[in-house]
Amino acid sequence: MSLDLFGNSPEGVEAVRAVSPPVASPKPEAGQQALDFDSPVPADGVDGLSAWRRERIRETEALARRYGLPLGHPAQVELKSGIRLEGILLLADEALITPQVRYHDVMLRIGSVAFRTAEIESCVRRDIPWAGGE
Repeated sequence: MSLDLFGNSPEGVEAVRAVSPPVASPKPEAGQQALDFDSPVPADGVDGLSAWRRERIRETEALARRYGLPLGHPAQVELKSGIRLEGILLLADEALITPQVRYHDVMLRIGSVAFRTAEIESCVRRDIPWAGGE
């Protein structure tokens, strides 16, 4: 009599199936986006990743408009601590844009320096010429 340690016999496979619950794919929570990796590329040639990137750009632009932030542009930011930063103003974490995000919770960065919007004393976009003749 041989001992089948790996369950390769028909009886072993059926026993494992009987004991193991079926694996269900997790459902996204309310408001959570889900990626469908099994869908074919649509006729317009836009794949899911490209569509996701376009949506992220739209969300970032909407956030910038809502809060008056020059995201993606050269800016000078003075923090309440007195630190002055100059460079391209970006979101510190691109993945965390939600419709419920509050102004004081938004994390930004210039270069490698990250800060919350609550820390900003002033923020000026630097790539628009001043009307006074700068």
